[in-house]
Amino acid sequence: MIPAPDQLTVDSVDTTSAAVSWSQPPGFDQTQHHYQISYHCSGTEPHITTTNLPSITLPDLQCGTQYSVTVCTVLENGKQSPLMSHTLITVIPAPDQLTVNSVDTTSAAVSWSQPPGLDQTQHHYQISYHCPGTEPHITTTSSPSITLSDLQGGTQYSVTVCTVLENGKQSELESTTLTTSKEKPYS
Repeated sequence: MIPAPDQLTVDSVDTTSAAVSWSQPPGFDQTQHHYQISYHCSGTEPHITTTNLPSITLPDLQCGTQYSVTVCTVLENGKQSPLMSHTLITVIPAPDQLTVNSVDTTSAAVSWSQPPGLDQTQHHYQISYHCPGTEPHITTTSSPSITLSDLQGGTQYSVTVCTVLENGKQSELESTTLTTSKEKPYS
């Protein structure tokens, strides 16, 4: 029986890559062997790669996607151990640098940076804004900016934005506050 790698662990995950590691099987210090790693998401062909080290970074992943990862020990003669498996879910990147560009009495323009890792992925942004004691207004846009309208003058608003994928999964929220201008008194 060829011993399988032990303790397959996901060390870190970001939007388009993941680092995984495992324990070298006992008794293999002097034996020529390597590891074969296979990973795929639902409905796709597995990517297969090899390494001599007990760790690897899996590149070119899709954000917000669940992957099945397996690793096995392979001897010089090609014989393989049983598979050790794990699942991981990549991160959905949140919008960055949410900025208030302009404010007047009843509206405010806000913008943000498109997060990396979304070039090949269908997505939009969900914006929520409210003042204390009121229900949030929720709206969506496909562009990285929006003008919030129908605001009250001289009022502080909490504003959040998140990335939303086609499957409805959302990123972490990026948030800021803004205060509208007080209405000018009638002369």
